[in-house]
Amino acid sequence: MRLHPIRTFAPLTAAALLLTACNTTAPMEINRPDPETVEAVVDQEQADGLTQAALFGESEFKPLAFTAAISGVRHGTVVMHFPANGVDGLGGTLCNYRHQGESVWEWRATGKLIGNWDGEVGKMVHSALTQRGFDMAGDPDAMFEVRDDRARAEYLLGARLTKMVGNGCEEHHWWDGRPMGKYSAEVQIEVEWIVYDPLRKEPVEVFTSEGYGVQKRPKQTGVADAFFDAWGGATEKLAVNPNFVKLMLADQGGTFRSQPLDDEPILVEALELRDLPIREYMQKILDSTVTIRSGTGIGSGFLISRDGYILTNQHVTGDAEVVAVVFRNGIEARGEVLRRHTQRDVALIRVPLTGGDPIPLQLSEPEITEDVYAVGNPLTEELRSTVTRGVVSAKRRSERTGLRLIQADVDIQSGNSGGPLLDARGNVAAISVSGVSAGAGSIGLNFFIPIASALEFLNIQTVERRNAATF
Repeated sequence: MRLHPIRTFAPLTAAALLLTACNTTAPMEINRPDPETVEAVVDQEQADGLTQAALFGESEFKPLAFTAAISGVRHGTVVMHFPANGVDGLGGTLCNYRHQGESVWEWRATGKLIGNWDGEVGKMVHSALTQRGFDMAGDPDAMFEVRDDRARAEYLLGARLTKMVGNGCEEHHWWDGRPMGKYSAEVQIEVEWIVYDPLRKEPVEVFTSEGYGVQKRPKQTGVADAFFDAWGGATEKLAVNPNFVKLMLADQGGTFRSQPLDDEPILVEALELRDLPIREYMQKILDSTVTIRSGTGIGSGFLISRDGYILTNQHVTGDAEVVAVVFRNGIEARGEVLRRHTQRDVALIRVPLTGGDPIPLQLSEPEITEDVYAVGNPLTEELRSTVTRGVVSAKRRSERTGLRLIQADVDIQSGNSGGPLLDARGNVAAISVSGVSAGAGSIGLNFFIPIASALEFLNIQTVERRNAATF
């Protein structure tokens, strides 16, 4: 937002026109907040503690990502007055001295977008909520892997500006009365906040809050500073709304709200389970395990049908619509990401290849102490087709989502993500997803997504070939 010599107001894509003979303008009515209210004051020590908790994964709230702010203010609405006698509390020599007639600004928007998640409004929202301890995915000031971080958000937050009023003071030179192009200002806004569930693809709740911002000393960016400061105030009010806090609190007691996708089911052939020792099938398993390249790095995946369907982790594909899929023999194919589920951390890719030898899926979970084998490319692509062995150590639930995980001591590294965990007969029992490390290496505390759960959350169904007319 900037102020032009002709006194035009431009909050990002919006512009407002100064209407002009003697200044007859009275101040707009604004409810200035009490600076001692809880909403207006955040104890700095407490804020620092909450911010640290949020930044280091110790927030008590569900992950939230701010998307964008748009305007719902009608084109031509008066949003700011420049009163003849100035405004109490706003500084500036010869305030509005040369203004004549009805000195106001109108909202002249060239588009509805006020700002994206990484613009000035997004930064104000991110900062205000983080200081209240909210787990904000996607830091607008981060340099790397921002989009990947945003993908973990359980809810999305959008904002709609529904009202704006303000008073301004343009400073004039004390000697000759010429305008100085500097402004002090106060702005009050009303914001409608929409919390959206990306899994159910529908709004969950709508909240409303007001925000007040003030720039007391004249500056070239005085109106813009007050405008963005008002967004910070509106976000503070949202952050202390008890209904918003209740909605965002992480589920307790092992319960979870994650639901499978409700898209049309995808059918894959139910392959006969292998019953010989895994070494008898190892070459076929290696041929069916792939490397996946995306903007977030590399990972692994595996073929589950002769129609080119491949399973991997959502954090491997990130937000990409297309990824590169590399087979053991060096063939590289373009893979389309058909489905993804953030909380379950699974994704379905399809490559334009048919045939192959997909790995059978063992929908029953392996028992504790059973031998299991992980296949993938740990750390680098050059180490593709690496096989490691271990045993199932425990059955867990994720502290963040409440979803089931298989714990095993089989060694995996970062590039193994999305690769298969196989039982002793070479059937896929789970998908590699994460691990606990000390320094750069695994310490045998690694976690895997049960294959039945992965299929369920992507709404993939296995059927006998004679019942599947669409193969």
